[in-house]
This record gives sequence, C-alpha cells and structure tokens, in this order.
Amino acid sequence: MKKWFLHILFLAGLFGVLTTSCSQEEDDPTQESRKAQVVFTLALDGQSSGSRGTWEEYSPSDIGEGIDNRINPDQFHVQIIAGGKTYTVSNILTLPKGDNVYEFMGEVSIDASANDARIMVYANMNTPSASTFETSYTSTNPYGVQYIPMWGVQTVSLSLSPGTRTTLNEPIYLLRAMAKVEINLTAEGYTLEGVTLNRYNPTGYNLPAGAADVENTKKLHYDNENPLSFKPCTTTTGEDLDFSVSNNHLVFYLPEVANSAGENELVMTLSLKKGKETVTLQAPYLYFRQYTDGKAEGATPFDVVRNHWYQYNITAINTSIEVDLGIFYQVMDWTPINNGTLTFGGESGAIHTPAQSN
Repeated sequence: MKKWFLHILFLAGLFGVLTTSCSQEEDDPTQESRKAQVVFTLALDGQSSGSRGTWEEYSPSDIGEGIDNRINPDQFHVQIIAGGKTYTVSNILTLPKGDNVYEFMGEVSIDASANDARIMVYANMNTPSASTFETSYTSTNPYGVQYIPMWGVQTVSLSLSPGTRTTLNEPIYLLRAMAKVEINLTAEGYTLEGVTLNRYNPTGYNLPAGAADVENTKKLHYDNENPLSFKPCTTTTGEDLDFSVSNNHLVFYLPEVANSAGENELVMTLSLKKGKETVTLQAPYLYFRQYTDGKAEGATPFDVVRNHWYQYNITAINTSIEVDLGIFYQVMDWTPINNGTLTFGGESGAIHTPAQSN
C-alpha cells in the first residue's frame, strides 16, 4: 500500500551544512553558568521517497503564503524528554542567518546525558499540552485560524551540562495540523463566484496520532500503517461552509476530516457565472477523489489529511453533457519552492484572500 510521507513544509535552516550528529562547545562568558544552551534549526526535506523529484512552483504572490509559514513567537514552545523527565527550553531567541533562514537558541535547566533524548517543537499552540484548536471562518478571519498549529520531533544522543552550548545539527521537521485546498478556474469566459463545502471539522488535533512515540517527524506516515499521522477530530461537525471567491482563485485550510462514500462524503458545490448570467450545471461538484478525464473516480474517497495540499484546476465547462467540468486534480506534500518564506514574530506581507463566511 502506498505510503504518504508527511514532511514539514516550511524552512528555517540551511540544508547544505546539516548532519545527523550533535556538537558541543563552550559558551561565551555571557551565558548563565547554571543553565545549558541548546541551538537548533527547523527545516523541511523537499525530496525523498514518496515525494516529487522537484519542488512545485509556489511564488510569493500566491494566495495564502503568509499563513502557510507563519509562527507566533508567543505560541512557540520547545521541550526535551531525557531520562524519563520533561524539561522546558526557555528564553528562546531567534537568530537570523540570512533571507528567510533562522536558527533558534534557548536555555534549559538540565544536567543529563541520553542516547534517545526527544526534542519536541510546538508552534502556534498556547501550551504544549493543548490537544486541540478551533477554527472560525469569517470575513475578518478568512482562513479559520491566524496561525496554523505545527509540531515536530527529533531524537538525538544528547549531553547537556550547565555552562555549555549544544548545537543540534540535525534539523527538526515540522508538520502542519491543517490541510490546504486550492481551487483555480481557468475556463475562458466564466467566473467562479463561490464554493460551499457540505461538512467539515471545526476542531482539529494539534499533534498527529503517533506523536507520543515516533522518534522523528519524517517517520510518520498515512495509509493505515504505523506510526500514523492521521488523527481527525470527530466530536463536532460543521455544515455548509461558504467561501466567496475573487479572481477565480480560492485557497482555504481545514482540520483533518475522515471521508467516506455515501451521504456523508465531502462535496464542494461551485457557483459560476458566464458574464452576468448564473450558470446552471448538472454536476457543479468537486470531490476529494482521484480524477480521470475530468470525472471523479474510485469507490473510496480521500480523507483530508494534515500537511497535504489538494489542488483543483478547472480548465473547461460544458453545460450540455453530464460531465460539466474539465478538472486537473492532484494531491501532494505541501511544499513551497526554494527556502519558503518563514515569518516569525509578525505578519510580514499582506495576505490577499477571498472573503469567507459560514
């Protein structure tokens, strides 16, 4: 069965100098002698088995880029689990290393060595113990959240003692807790006015299913194999989520959703115009399924999985036959081009987005 390797799709480190070992050096005289310091980077691996050979084009002008890679420093936490104890990394500093490249340094009150210390990063969460997040889709908050929760883990051989600085040369890979959905209409003469999703999860889990035991974020995968990533919330259900569209392009974000064939299958209904006239289609629907020649195929629909990007490009519209839409569809790991655009501590760049409401 095919594996979906879920990598972080957001960069805060240089790939060329990364190795799998740790290095330790004496700190400068300003370091507090009672604490150890830890230096680490956050990174993505754009190429591996299960992913594309080259990164997809994702230019800075694309809708949604700001929220894709945005971290709130007030919701940024790091923990180290060593020797059966959990330690909190405090006084975390952001160290710019170049354009959109960041390194992080923090202090920890620990004097221990461990061959399997787990370093965990919690981004855009109020506390590491916060299990869920809520969405609210409004015209002033069109993406449902201001910051997408992200989580990652790396297991290393670690030796910390007061008065020293340890640099973790292996990056920590983050995983977004939401999926990205993109719809683009290129059929000449038509305008996409709106999209309605029949059901969704207003609540999502911050951490993936296998977070408690997995040693490295990259080892999480989907498709019914352990350690699992997929962990949809099933306590609440929202219905009829409406999105307004501008310039025939829509991007929105969803917590994970378990999909199933039948009455509860996820369906997006499109509202179209040709000129000033409303267009009535026999089947104005988009599904989370494999598409062949513009038609949804397969007996089992796709789940909406965290850190995946679902793209629909509508290239043709025919009002005279049952298959109304010519659709190019793909699901892929959510990867920006080059080094991505990390935003840490602000909202750099305007986020141009269609208005949405529920």
